[in-house]
Amino acid sequence: MPGLHSLRPISYEGKANLLAEFNRDFEIYDKLLYPSAGFDVNDVYYVNERHIKDFNVPVPRVFIHCDAANYLTDDAYGIEFFDNKLKMVLSIEGRLRLHYNDQKQIVIYKYQHPFNSQYSWLIVFCAFKNEEMLKLLLEDKVEITALYTICDGISYGMFGGYENSVPTVLYPFLYADLKLKYHISDFDANQIKVWFDKKDAYRYTRENMQNLYLLKPTHEVIDLLEMSDEELSKALIEKLSIYKEIPANTNEKLCIFDFRLSNWTYFTLRFINN
Repeated sequence: MPGLHSLRPISYEGKANLLAEFNRDFEIYDKLLYPSAGFDVNDVYYVNERHIKDFNVPVPRVFIHCDAANYLTDDAYGIEFFDNKLKMVLSIEGRLRLHYNDQKQIVIYKYQHPFNSQYSWLIVFCAFKNEEMLKLLLEDKVEITALYTICDGISYGMFGGYENSVPTVLYPFLYADLKLKYHISDFDANQIKVWFDKKDAYRYTRENMQNLYLLKPTHEVIDLLEMSDEELSKALIEKLSIYKEIPANTNEKLCIFDFRLSNWTYFTLRFINN
């Protein structure tokens, strides 16, 4: 994989010239990361020139999805199921499939978006936990322009709750390393204030901070863990409050076709200046 040098496939399916084209484009185009994406492809549909041109931010042409479930195996939903789902909204021009150990696989699609004439890429990392994906990106210094996290950002981490998970509310601690420019999120600085009113919020927060330290050890995280509960909540609220935030969708509702969400979900566009 270009940029992700520690990933060595044991086999792949697809045309060599398409893989060479992808390798080149991965290095030069802006990238978006969508953790725990499942079957959802609304980031591909929503984050394009028509929707975000007024925000004056780069438009990604490489969309990176990851999910702990390997739902593209033949004994699960299967690759054809996902192909057909994509073909409902995108014009697929080619597909690559890379196989790894431990049932991991990466499927790469080249597609044409209905809103413009440019082609883009969708990369689906199956059986990769969010933290595995982030660790790969951080270790290989892959720059991510945008984050798209629209589910369960505060409590367990994108609908997860598996061991050592890091919720997306703590992703601001990774912004600088990822060279992030903006983050489309299901929470804003005000919502984290409400979170600390919930039962066991401080215990969960400290556990998640420890998981963050495992992912990216820093003195900043150590200092936070040594604070009292009141000091910790204040510091985290201040951490989020430094960013400019606006509604990500001008009509206050973004239509998301994902079983994990309901129609009242609101989204925040957070700008980051690294």
